[in-house]
Amino acid sequence: MRRFLGVCGALAALLGVAAALIVSSAGVAAPAATCTYEQKQARAQGLRRASAAIAAARAVFFKQHKSAAARAAFVKQQQKKLKTLRAAAACSVPPVPPSSDASCAFMLSPNAASAAREAREGISELNEGPINPAGWLRSRGQVKGAVLMVDFPDAEGVGAAAAAAESQAPDVKYFDEVSYGRFSISLSFSDRWIRMPHPTVFYTGTGNNRQYMLDAILAADPNMDFSNVEFVIVVSTRRWLGSGSNGWYNLPGRGARTAEGEIRFGATLTPDSSKFGKRPVDHEFLHSMGLPDLYFDDTSTGTWDPMGTGGSGGPPSTHLLGWHKWRLGWLDPSQLTCVSSASQIEETLTPIAKAGGKKLVLVPTSPSTTYVLEARSRVGYDRSICEEGVLVYHVDSQILNATLKDGRGVIAVKGPRRCERNSAGALHTGEVFEDSTVKVEVLARDTTAFRVRITRK
Repeated sequence: MRRFLGVCGALAALLGVAAALIVSSAGVAAPAATCTYEQKQARAQGLRRASAAIAAARAVFFKQHKSAAARAAFVKQQQKKLKTLRAAAACSVPPVPPSSDASCAFMLSPNAASAAREAREGISELNEGPINPAGWLRSRGQVKGAVLMVDFPDAEGVGAAAAAAESQAPDVKYFDEVSYGRFSISLSFSDRWIRMPHPTVFYTGTGNNRQYMLDAILAADPNMDFSNVEFVIVVSTRRWLGSGSNGWYNLPGRGARTAEGEIRFGATLTPDSSKFGKRPVDHEFLHSMGLPDLYFDDTSTGTWDPMGTGGSGGPPSTHLLGWHKWRLGWLDPSQLTCVSSASQIEETLTPIAKAGGKKLVLVPTSPSTTYVLEARSRVGYDRSICEEGVLVYHVDSQILNATLKDGRGVIAVKGPRRCERNSAGALHTGEVFEDSTVKVEVLARDTTAFRVRITRK
């Protein structure tokens, strides 16, 4: 009997932890018919832990006690406790109201410095303003690309070129998902090592990146069909790691002229690119579409976009921020709500990783600045995000790529600093962001959407 009480006491302690988790998350001691989404998730987790603890304790108890009466008493006692936990976990989450019918097409003003340089030198600068279709790779429909493996007179290629090329290609499935099927990539691969005309020392240094790309494309041209190819990824042999990973983009007339036409977009990729994250080629490729880096900032953007950084490795393959999807033409005006004057509204947002529904609330604060709200959930390519919730961030089109303004970069995320490398997190139900311009409150969420209240002061 003493053993029975000892096992029951240990199990009661385990169940107490699970029950405390459920009670603390609910804010009440008794089960409720309704609860928030977060409360239900916590209660379900507590129930799973309690069920596992009971199963483990039952195995131990039954091994030590053969009495049918003792076993029955044990089971009855624990089933009673589980019944209470199941009742709490069975609470229902009220559905959030539907999204509004509001629509807007706000776009930030062009970057003044980029416009001046484009007129003066024919070079576009990466920023968060509108994307000039003449200067960047198109982001709608299907584009054709080629992956080239190059070697040098002083650094020969190692292994099969075609297999190496395929391992370094952009993720076709990724772009189909994040664009909601509005953009796709068709790829071809070099089946041989392409010999560059100069030794590696000639291309050392980022200042020679343009010549490196031009030479690679022209060296491949005699043996490769570039018909309809719009972008090229160039990867060097592992015997030379000096190529670096950089985007390559040009205005008409400044690209590489092949027998089939001009190629103006692409990227160089170092063969040891895995040290920069899961899919660094996707990051570099997106530069050709006009997206700037997000890691030249106050560390707030973190892993929320492939143009940012991920942990100690580099950019992961997560969905793009909604603002970037809007710039690329992957969202429609009906998926945006704008708060353009002092007022208070409520809106329902569906996660950016799922097609359809309201995606963004914009609070423009000037022709070149705006707050953006969007919802993020762990689904699809967003399954590795730091946390689920509502992102609040501020965008400034007058900040150029790789520059800072008052300590921040082109985008600044405003959530609490609780994600990787001190980056900002997403707001949960009941959390608030507020400054002198705007107040954002996350009112509720259900399995499909988030309800927010926005007050523009």
